[in-house]
Amino acid sequence: MSNSHDLKGLFKFLNRDEWPQCFAMVFDDHLGQTLKAGDMTFEDLAGMIGNEWANTLWGCAFEDFLTQEFDVAGVNMIDDYMKRRGWKESARTKAYIRALRTSTMSLYRVEQVVPGQSLSLRDVIRGGDDVVVSDPGMARSVKVGDHLAARVVEELNRLILAGGALLFSDDAVTTLLDSLREAYGKAADEPLPQPAEQELRSVAALFTLSWLTHELGDRLPQGKASAEAADSEAVEGSEANEAVAVNANGTEPLTANTTTVSVMEGTTGSSDAELTPHEVRFPLATKVLQKDLTPHLDEADWLQKHSAKVWHWHHEGQMLGAAELKGRHLTLSVESAARAKWGAEIFSWKLSELLREPEIEAVMVQ
Repeated sequence: MSNSHDLKGLFKFLNRDEWPQCFAMVFDDHLGQTLKAGDMTFEDLAGMIGNEWANTLWGCAFEDFLTQEFDVAGVNMIDDYMKRRGWKESARTKAYIRALRTSTMSLYRVEQVVPGQSLSLRDVIRGGDDVVVSDPGMARSVKVGDHLAARVVEELNRLILAGGALLFSDDAVTTLLDSLREAYGKAADEPLPQPAEQELRSVAALFTLSWLTHELGDRLPQGKASAEAADSEAVEGSEANEAVAVNANGTEPLTANTTTVSVMEGTTGSSDAELTPHEVRFPLATKVLQKDLTPHLDEADWLQKHSAKVWHWHHEGQMLGAAELKGRHLTLSVESAARAKWGAEIFSWKLSELLREPEIEAVMVQ
């Protein structure tokens, strides 16, 4: 089962007061340069790299935003949220949200994998001892020698990965390290200095830009995004504000609620492990019966009724999975860990009052 967290309250809070404008600035740091270089919207980018990857990139920007302080009344959104709404959250969710507040994006090399359980990571940038993170989903998706850009956070006496985790190719690793050297005023042949936590937090957008440079390659309609200009002019107009909205129609990007690497089926470099069938099991909320949930499923424009208790989940003409009512659960069956993550987010957001926190499990095919 993947690590998952119910962040619906935090998503809703993002639309309050001045936080959308604050997030738009951070979003621009991460993705504005690429959107401008390609003369495209965030939705265009999602069409190029797949919704799952776009979702993860949105999560990288969101998690960076959650660590920052702004010249507004609340200063930091997590501090503001915990003061006003923290009492509503479970102890587990509060621990995770507080951990995000002080988290730092870094680059890790996978040193050891316990399949379906955990992985041991070495921090390539900060050094130090290897850390063991509990993440069954990720432990099924990576191998020794892979590199991950991610945030390692502590949650109730265990280490886990936050949702915005990117799998880096060797070329992307080189680009990132060169960009960090430049950011710290070092020559290309000089060793990378060990940065302080705040210094590393200040360049979090370089991780996104470095990954995008190699993921997109020469596919940008106009030019090619470069990680060398992280502080370049942000994209103008309303693109960022359109992308930050957490929309109830289920098509806008949401921050990741699980920590499985998001890889779109068919993306170059995807492995068979990423295409392992998964089930997302949503327990029905207390006192909610099948007859209470069924009308909501029938009326959802992102679902198509197949039979009395089965609905097909679709997006932009593509069927993504099948949801079936079984006893006290709604079970979503999909073909990959990435799609399971996305489905968990969409169903949780759209049906938040009717379903409880989901469990995600791989289906072992005999």
